[in-house]
Amino acid sequence: MNHGVTAMMNEQYIKHVEYLIDHENKILHQCAKLINQKIQLANWPHDIKYSFFLALQEKGKSSESYKAYRTIRHLRLDRELLAYPNLQNPTRLHFRCAERIRADLTRMVKLGAGSYLRI
Repeated sequence: MNHGVTAMMNEQYIKHVEYLIDHENKILHQCAKLINQKIQLANWPHDIKYSFFLALQEKGKSSESYKAYRTIRHLRLDRELLAYPNLQNPTRLHFRCAERIRADLTRMVKLGAGSYLRI
């Protein structure tokens, strides 16, 4: 493989990674905006709602489970909300967005901001 092809592949890879990060940021910020505006879940776009519910999954004893637990506590979510039944076939992008929500959402919304949420 020559240097020009390698450079072009690296540039494409960088653009792809930048796209993924940008998409994660958009999902995170839209999720925070929906919570701050007290929009009910029924009115959330599918990808945001799906990523949000994935972010709340707290199985096991990993650091991601702790972040999910912390997010649930911070938002003051109703436990009934955590039994969302439609988490089938999530994509890698959904998982990445969920990780981003777990990591950063609590800094973007007030304590108890999710207490209004209902399925």
